[in-house]
Amino acid sequence: MIGKVWKYFISTIIVLSLTTIPAFAGEWVKGASADCPDAWSYKNGNAWTQNDYVFEGGEGLDTVGYYISPCGTMITNNYAPNGVWVGTDGRLQYHNGYRMTDAAPKAAVYGWNNGNDYITYSFYYYDDYSDGFSIAEVEAHLTGAGMENGFFLQYRLVEMGNGCYAMCDNEMNSYEYYLTVSEDGSKLYVTGADGTTTTYNFLEDLFYS
Repeated sequence: MIGKVWKYFISTIIVLSLTTIPAFAGEWVKGASADCPDAWSYKNGNAWTQNDYVFEGGEGLDTVGYYISPCGTMITNNYAPNGVWVGTDGRLQYHNGYRMTDAAPKAAVYGWNNGNDYITYSFYYYDDYSDGFSIAEVEAHLTGAGMENGFFLQYRLVEMGNGCYAMCDNEMNSYEYYLTVSEDGSKLYVTGADGTTTTYNFLEDLFYS
């Protein structure tokens, strides 16, 4: 009898010990970058998450998922590389399904005008002599009120999968933006380092002679 009680006591201690061991999980950090005080990043130990998913809240239909862009911040209002739309709250909206096409930016110009600033993104394709034409670079043009000629910046594109790309500086040292295109090619979604997304409309095709 004493042996059974002792075994029960030991078993209880083991169970209680297991339930109090903390899980080795990461943590959400807001404003990790002084330039983006409202952006959410995810830190796991000493490492910051980039181009990866964060899941929490259970399993199956109860799981809540987020996507951390190559810039290191949680994206909103854009597609994740798995083809799922990410909502305003940063959650992957699995209930809306997956997009069906691997949409990529056209050799085209996409633009946005807020009545004060006019911004365009121009995508250029070059023959890579392997399997057809591939995106080589993108130019971002900004013309604002009071600017005589405006200015432009050049970026290189890195494919993230499923029609998703990271925009890097020309030296490929840092990720500046994350972008995708709507399934019909009419919209360009550009997410900045602060996690917010701006939608640009297709303006015109670019043709090569």
